[in-house]
Amino acid sequence: MSIILQTPLTQAHIELGATMVEFAGYSMPVKYKQGLIEEHNWTRSSCGIFDVSHMGQVIFEGENLNEIFSKLTPSNFEKVKESVCKYTVLTNENGGIIDDLIVTKFAENRFFVVWNASRKNIDLAHLLQNFPQTKFQNLETRALIAVQGPEVFNVLLSIFPEISEIGYMTAKEISHSKYGKIILSRTGYTGEKGFEVSIEETFAKEFWSLLLSNETVRPIGLGARDSLRLEVGYPLYGNDLGLETNPISAGLSWVMSKNHTNYIGSEKIPQSPSTKRVGILLEDKGVLRAGYEIFNSMGEKISVLTSGGYSPVLEKSIGQAYLPSQYEIGQEIFVEIRSKKLKATVHSISFVTTNPR
Repeated sequence: MSIILQTPLTQAHIELGATMVEFAGYSMPVKYKQGLIEEHNWTRSSCGIFDVSHMGQVIFEGENLNEIFSKLTPSNFEKVKESVCKYTVLTNENGGIIDDLIVTKFAENRFFVVWNASRKNIDLAHLLQNFPQTKFQNLETRALIAVQGPEVFNVLLSIFPEISEIGYMTAKEISHSKYGKIILSRTGYTGEKGFEVSIEETFAKEFWSLLLSNETVRPIGLGARDSLRLEVGYPLYGNDLGLETNPISAGLSWVMSKNHTNYIGSEKIPQSPSTKRVGILLEDKGVLRAGYEIFNSMGEKISVLTSGGYSPVLEKSIGQAYLPSQYEIGQEIFVEIRSKKLKATVHSISFVTTNPR
C-alpha cells in the first residue's frame, strides 16, 4: 500500500472543507465548497490561489548549466537572459517528451527548475544520467503557491513590493522580513496575470491565510486548474504530452531555438509531423473526456481525445486531441459519447483570449 504524501498546506485545505483526492502521490484539493465553476470564474475575474507544492522544485548550481540544459532541451540557454523563466521540454533519444518544465536562469551558474509532480524523480534521474556531476539542491519541503487572476497585483503588492519590478516570465529571489527566502516567478497555468510563490514550509500556512484574508482571494482546486488551462490551450503532461509526442506535433516548436540541433533526440524530430495538437469544441450536448474516440464524416476513427472538460466561459465542452495534419480549424468531426456520435468542430488550441502579461 503506497503512502499518500502531504504538502505543507494539506491541513489548511481540509479545514476549508476541500474535497481531497490523490494526485501524483499527494493528497490534493480537487475543489472547495463553492465548486469548480465558481472557482474557475472567480480566477478569471478576481484572484484565485492554488497549492501546487506537489510540483518539483530544484536549484542547480555549476559552471556548465547552459551546456547541460541546452543538451537536455531544444532551447539554447546560452541565449537566455538572466532572471528569465523559460518554458521548455526535456526530450528523449527518440525526440519524445519526457516532461515539460520551466527553467529560470537566475545567473550563469544558478538555475531554478519547476517540473511536474508525476515526473520529478524521472526528470532528475534523466539529468543525472547524462550529467552525473551536476550539483543540485532539491527544494522538496518548500511550498509553491500560485496566485492567479486580474487582481493579482492588488493582492501581492502590499506583501511583496518587488513584484512591480518582475516582468512576465521572469523571476526574482528575495529575502522577506517575515517569510524568509522567497522565489517570486511571474508565471502560471491559467492564462491570467499571476505569480508563483516558492516559500519555506515553516511560513506556508501563515502566508496562505494572509492571502485568504483579502476579500478578492479564494482558494482554487485542481478541477478548476484543469478547466482554466484547457480554455487557454495549455497541455497537461501524461494527457496531451508524452514519451511518444514530439514538440512540433504538440504545437511547441516555439520552444525550439533556431540553429540549435545539439540536443538529445533532435535528429528524430520530424519537421513536418503527420499529426498536430488541436482544440475540439463539442457542438452537441455532452461532456468531452480523455479517451473518447473521434471520427470523421465518413464514420472512420481518426483519433482519441487527450483531454476534455467543461468550459465555464463558453458554457460548452472543450478538449484537445492530435488529428491528422490535414484537418483544418472549423472542420466538422464527431466524438463518440455513450455509443452516440456527437457533432464537434476542430478549433484552435486556445478557446478564450486572456492577457497574462
